[in-house]
Amino acid sequence: MTVFLVPASSDGVEIRRLATLGHQLLGTFEVFLDDVEVTEAQVLGEVNDGWAVLRTNPELEQMFNCGGYVGAAQTVLDMTVAYVNSREQFRRPIGSLQAVAHPIADMYCDVAASRLLTYQARRSDGRQRVGFHGGDGGEALRLRVVAAGHQHRHTTAGRRRIHEEARHAEALA
Repeated sequence: MTVFLVPASSDGVEIRRLATLGHQLLGTFEVFLDDVEVTEAQVLGEVNDGWAVLRTNPELEQMFNCGGYVGAAQTVLDMTVAYVNSREQFRRPIGSLQAVAHPIADMYCDVAASRLLTYQARRSDGRQRVGFHGGDGGEALRLRVVAAGHQHRHTTAGRRRIHEEARHAEALA
């Protein structure tokens, strides 16, 4: 097996999104390569030694996942803000109600913190020890776990909570 990078726009590359129960924001895809030409510069590692490439840096994969989840959480936040600014109750947008605005502010802070933690993990690249409050020796993985927790909370339960708050406000009207 050989690992290589090919732009999705290359001739012979076909990408199909799969219907799934989870990961709706990021998506799961099938990738088909039909007579795709790969140059020597596009090969990662050695030809026929792809497993070595895949085993060398699982932390890098985790950082890419965190980046994807930060983007997904930002998308949920953007969709939520658009919804609460367009949905009106009591002759004003529901986003102006404290019961709705406060969880969105929390979501904003958590998305921003997740983004910064992901950047910090990337700067350490999983090889350098990164600590909290002056370097207590914790691994960069600790940062990714915290970031992933924020992202998961807001892409599932957080989104549900905002819409539940909005339905509750409607019921009170």
